[in-house]
Amino acid sequence: MTEKYFVLDIETKGLKPWYGDRITAIGIRTSDGEEMVFIDKDEKKMLCEFIKWLDKERNNFELIITKNGKGFDIP
Repeated sequence: MTEKYFVLDIETKGLKPWYGDRITAIGIRTSDGEEMVFIDKDEKKMLCEFIKWLDKERNNFELIITKNGKGFDIP
């Protein structure tokens, strides 16, 4: 595979935010072998850091790989 990609995995504590469930970690591994993990008790701060990274890097990748991206990670 010659295209540049990153693998994305989002971990949560449950799936019902109205009961206090939230995102606990976002993990990324790029086709170059770089690994990043976004972890913070403040979900909003963690998501903002991830979105900032994504905005900066979005033109460097052609593909996002997830296990359940269509149904979970991306929405």
